[in-house]
Amino acid sequence: MKNKNTGYVGSAATKYDAIRSNSKTWRKEDEGVHFFLSDLRKHVLTVIDLPVGTGRFFPHYQEFGLNVVGIDVSKDMLKQAKNEASSLNFDVTLIHGDVLGTDLPEVVGDIVICTRFLNLIDFPTFQTAFRHLTKLSSRYLLLEIADDSFPSKRYFRHPLDAVFSCFQAANTRVIGTYHVNKSKNLYLLEGEKFVE
Repeated sequence: MKNKNTGYVGSAATKYDAIRSNSKTWRKEDEGVHFFLSDLRKHVLTVIDLPVGTGRFFPHYQEFGLNVVGIDVSKDMLKQAKNEASSLNFDVTLIHGDVLGTDLPEVVGDIVICTRFLNLIDFPTFQTAFRHLTKLSSRYLLLEIADDSFPSKRYFRHPLDAVFSCFQAANTRVIGTYHVNKSKNLYLLEGEKFVE
């Protein structure tokens, strides 16, 4: 398995938001998450945010009155998320865990949100991560995916036909797409019954 995520520790965690938050892509991701949660607010009570990172979406979750479980492999990012929740006076559950591991917590949410991660891993690892994400969701997945036209050498490019085959094999269907930039989209998936 290839994973270009070496972990966000130390200053990489404390400066994570400051380095990225002024970018157009960051703002579009924020808008997209808000857009989908606004649309789903009657159907979603619990969100699992994985990787939760710094808790950047907590204001949206709080606005819609959601219960939140945030999971991240980086303890330093979890500290940042805890600080964000504290600054908002927002009660969240934060768990140290790895979506690629076999010891994921036994939690289930109405929606699992996964941004800025799936293109850090090669496609066989993507398939493993996707299977694990489906186990954490009772109905919806919101995934950010850059296609094979993604212009960066720092990230893996996933052919969309293979990605959509993966979705289909898990009995999910794309019910919404939010354009982030020329090669990245947020995909809202729905699955009545996810398969292992």
